Amino acid sequence: MLAFFDQLAKAGMKAETFFLEANEEYVVDIHRGYSTKGEGAVDTMWALVWHFNADGKVDRVDNLSLDQHQMDTYIWKNFSLAPLPTRLAVE
Repeated sequence: MLAFFDQLAKAGMKAETFFLEANEEYVVDIHRGYSTKGEGAVDTMWALVWHFNADGKVDRVDNLSLDQHQMDTYIWKNFSLAPLPTRLAVE
């Protein structure tokens, strides 16, 4: 997960948090996410829903986008994917 956020930072992605709440089982973060670098633009709302298991460890994170197509277009314009055999390899 940290590597994912590191790559977002390198891509010039920024976030402005509007809502952050937690209980014993969940953390919910609602924020505006937007790009500051690269070709094209992203400027949309996101909700991250973190779930913690009985041991207090994250076991699931749901990332919900108001406009996933906008983010997909930005990623395809700015990042290269590994070749198919590598991308699909299960180790």
